[in-house]
Amino acid sequence: MEKNEKRIIIRQALNIIVCAAVLGFAVNIVHPGGYEFIPRKKLQQGKTVSISVAEAYIKYSHGAAIFVDTRDEDIYTERHIQGAVHVPSFPEPLSIAKIAQMKEMLFSEKELILYCDTGCDSSKEIAERLYERGYTRHIYILKDGMGSWSDKGYPVE
Repeated sequence: MEKNEKRIIIRQALNIIVCAAVLGFAVNIVHPGGYEFIPRKKLQQGKTVSISVAEAYIKYSHGAAIFVDTRDEDIYTERHIQGAVHVPSFPEPLSIAKIAQMKEMLFSEKELILYCDTGCDSSKEIAERLYERGYTRHIYILKDGMGSWSDKGYPVE
């Protein structure tokens, strides 16, 4: 095979690959279900970061974060991080209403640190709800929850 013939074959193969890719993307855009190359939930999970109590306290002492207690109302009322706001994870309609009510504060320039008790998932649920409502920045979740905060003697009310 001559050098020119090889170039022609390679060029034709590249043309076929490019046409197939363009056609695939076009079908994906038009198709009602489409294909998510990276699922939104996976992108959101990458924005949720665990934070230690010591790191959270630094943000607390500099006023750089809003602390969000995601536990039940009665537990929040009993004791919570000083200055924390309350957005319960359950029932979901109440949770969504609270997020809407506090949207301006929650979506402000300050970082969000969500917490619950050790081993609970309510902070992750609230993080998902915030992302579903357009929150785009990282959300921090207090690693060992309220218990580790109070064990360190940090401010509670």
